[in-house]
Amino acid sequence: MQKQEFPRSRASSAAGMPGGLLTRQQRSLLRTALAGRLLAVCYGAGVDSTALLLALKLADLRPGIITFADLLSEKPETIAHLERMQSILARWGWPPITISRKRTLPGTGYDDLYGNCIANETLPSLAFGMRSCSLGPV
Repeated sequence: MQKQEFPRSRASSAAGMPGGLLTRQQRSLLRTALAGRLLAVCYGAGVDSTALLLALKLADLRPGIITFADLLSEKPETIAHLERMQSILARWGWPPITISRKRTLPGTGYDDLYGNCIANETLPSLAFGMRSCSLGPV
C-alpha cells in the first residue's frame, strides 16, 4: 500500500500532522467562531471526538480542559487509545485528559454500567440495535 501524502500548512507541519485535513477556510472559520473562548472538550475516545481534537490543533485552538467519563466498562482498545492520546496531548503542550468516574452511593449495589443494567433491569441502547458510540462489529 502506498503512503498518501498531504500538503502541509505551517501550523500542521509544526505539529507533525497532515495539513490537508482541514482547508484554510475551515481553519479560519473555527478560529473566528472559537478564538478567545474558554474551550472544554468532552472526549469520548472515539472517532468524532478524536477528530475534534485534531481540528482544534490544526486551527491553533487549545482547550482549557479535556474530560473523559470512564464508565468502568470500556474496551481495552479504548483505554489504550486514551493512553496514546494522553502522550500526544503532552507533546502538543495541551492539558491532560481529566478522567472522571461516577461514584455511586453504597446502597445502589453497583459501581459500573454492567451493574447498573442488572440492578435496574435495563439494557444499553446497543441491545436494541442502536449504536451511539461504537463503529466496529460487536
